[in-house]
Amino acid sequence: MDASSDKIQRYENLKKDFEKGLLSKRGFDSKVIALLEEKDQAEELTRDDVIKFLFEKGYTQKEMAGILHITDRQIRKHLQRLELRRRRDDRPFEAILAAVQKELKNWPETKGIRAMHRRVRDGVGVRPCYREDVHAIMRVLDASGLEKRRPGRCHIPRRQYNAKGPNYVWHIDGNDKLRFYGIWLHLCIDGYSRRVIWLHAGTSNRKPEFVGKYFLDATIKEHGCPNLVRSDRGTENSVVAVIQIAFRSRATDSLSGDKSFRYGKSVHNQRAEAFNSVLKRSWIFHWQSYFESMQVTDLLDISNPIHIHLVQYCYLTLVEKQLQTEQNEWNDHMIRKQVGAAGPFGKPNIMYFTPTTGTPNLLCPVDRDLTHYAATLVCEDGAALLVANEAFRTLCHRVLARSALHIDHMCVERSMAAYVCLKNFFLEKLIDLSVDHPQNFEEACLFYITI
Repeated sequence: MDASSDKIQRYENLKKDFEKGLLSKRGFDSKVIALLEEKDQAEELTRDDVIKFLFEKGYTQKEMAGILHITDRQIRKHLQRLELRRRRDDRPFEAILAAVQKELKNWPETKGIRAMHRRVRDGVGVRPCYREDVHAIMRVLDASGLEKRRPGRCHIPRRQYNAKGPNYVWHIDGNDKLRFYGIWLHLCIDGYSRRVIWLHAGTSNRKPEFVGKYFLDATIKEHGCPNLVRSDRGTENSVVAVIQIAFRSRATDSLSGDKSFRYGKSVHNQRAEAFNSVLKRSWIFHWQSYFESMQVTDLLDISNPIHIHLVQYCYLTLVEKQLQTEQNEWNDHMIRKQVGAAGPFGKPNIMYFTPTTGTPNLLCPVDRDLTHYAATLVCEDGAALLVANEAFRTLCHRVLARSALHIDHMCVERSMAAYVCLKNFFLEKLIDLSVDHPQNFEEACLFYITI
């Protein structure tokens, strides 16, 4: 086999692989280019085959010129020589009609004229195929579909959220947008009033006893539990599930016992996800930018466990206080009436404590013995804010005491000052002890003990 025949055979193999889906468009293009760069006497023949193939697949002149590394003018000359034209006087209207009729038998309502034009032209292979011909046919055969896809009419059908009243359902969810800096958020929101029940920051999202403590504290504060708790399948919600089912085990309604806690996809946890999106825009983005600026200035290395512990120690209390402010502001803000939304509308606190006439407050009382049982499953007060180990916290307290900085009275500027002070202290200790930087949090905790 001579060189030209070998190149043609190799191109045919590439084309078959592309048609079978074994090669992506980018992979096919790169391999064809490499094949064309092999100079031999059959170069024009190979290029013609490539041009014909690309033309049949609906590539534009500019795209073909880019693949073949030639100018637009050269590609036009090749197309004229090969008599390849998009538009011709003879229009195979009957072939287009037959193709459109066949495709409409299993055609999604969301796909329109452009998609059908590409399918008939490139998929079925009817040429020439003009969009106006396809439009004329679909205007007769798919009139209802065209009306649904008309601008202003094409929208995603959405179901209306409905809760029977305050405390009918609580939605709980975590937020890991600050996870790279060792800060994890968790929230609970009432489904009817959109009142935030809790909004807390912690050092981990892998300890279900933290979230269980949030839930138990909320039920004690509200003097009862909801009919239903909704969450995703994260392991951090497992203790909440046990407590809620225990609290509702003595009820006799349709949501008693196991039915009082419901797992589901995050995208279906509507109220919590909606509040998370608001929190991301109004508050989380500020802290992301703040910590990113610390990284840019080399103050923070997120791969260094000591730095993460210092961020938690210096900023977590401040973040927790700001979250309480965000929660209070949200609960007192006005939710305005929206077109197409079922409501209710107003201030979350007002809708929660004094719902409209005829709307019941569905808070369920909890027996005291069940509350004592739940207390054995959760962590102690403040455990979610404890950083690293006792040795680390003692060292940080001593160093900051010498600098007149106290962690309970922090603002952003004082938190930064405390972070820099502690960072320099631990760096000096690493140098004095001739110890390498810890590679993980366990090594970091052992290092604190040895100081």
